[in-house]
Amino acid sequence: MVNLSLKHGNTDASCSAYVGLGGFIAGPRFGDYNAGFRFGRLGCDLVEQRGLQRNAARTYMVFGNIVVPWTQHVRAGRDLIRRAFDVAHAIGDLTCASYSCNSLIMNLLAAGDPLVDVQREAEAGLGVCRASPVWSRDRHHRRAAWAYPHPPRLDANLRLFQRRAVSMSARSNAV
Repeated sequence: MVNLSLKHGNTDASCSAYVGLGGFIAGPRFGDYNAGFRFGRLGCDLVEQRGLQRNAARTYMVFGNIVVPWTQHVRAGRDLIRRAFDVAHAIGDLTCASYSCNSLIMNLLAAGDPLVDVQREAEAGLGVCRASPVWSRDRHHRRAAWAYPHPPRLDANLRLFQRRAVSMSARSNAV
């Protein structure tokens, strides 16, 4: 996506692509955390200056939670994580809002904030999630799944997946 953005111009997806490049490749893979920070900052700048809002919540969350702590104190990313939560909640992205809430709680714990503050943030985030219509629907689905008399076994599914992967690998090697 970064190559396409550099070649053809930036889109909404470019923001999260630049942050992803910085957060998952430049720093961890190549050890260039400063370049990772600059790529991440580019993604956030595109959101803020160009108005590319579609992936704003994910861009802020990854930058504040993963990229910023490499080059600055862990608290420096906190406002971005809060902004990610606010944006995700405003647009109804419960998944990103939940991850942002989780990231904020990890940030508070990593920074050594008082546990009473951590608990307050956790309860506030949980309250927002529980108020969502998605939470209510998913809660009923989970209850229905546990009512199933013989829930599928993860180890059996894993063995089936492994057999299929070995079989496919054997077929591709035979060609």
